[in-house]
Amino acid sequence: MNKSNYLRKKTIDHLLGVTPYVAPSEVDFALYTVAPTAAGGGTEVAGNGYARKRVATGGAVFPAASSTGVLTSGSSVDFVAAEGGAWGTIVAVGILDTLGNLLFFANLTTQKTINDGESLSFRTGDLVFTEQ
Repeated sequence: MNKSNYLRKKTIDHLLGVTPYVAPSEVDFALYTVAPTAAGGGTEVAGNGYARKRVATGGAVFPAASSTGVLTSGSSVDFVAAEGGAWGTIVAVGILDTLGNLLFFANLTTQKTINDGESLSFRTGDLVFTEQ
């Protein structure tokens, strides 16, 4: 996963004593049909029953990073099924704070078209976080 410019700034300011950054207690997973970049943007899925998936930080999805600084998702992240129409082709996933600020993002290795009645899940271990 890539880190957003927003999170890069927050991290640097926090670590160098400029402005403290309080980590969110929950984050939202979002699906995109046009991928965001470090600057944000992209086109998030909208309509047809789509909703971001909110999860607690520090819980099962986000166990502690390894001694080499790699965090691999510890449980699955399951979105609801599309209802009333397709979501389109999902090309990326983002993790946002609950205020909507993009924190991390990644292009999917395999794009997935979600039609009416279908859903998308990231299985345990599918999401990998590293510091570059």
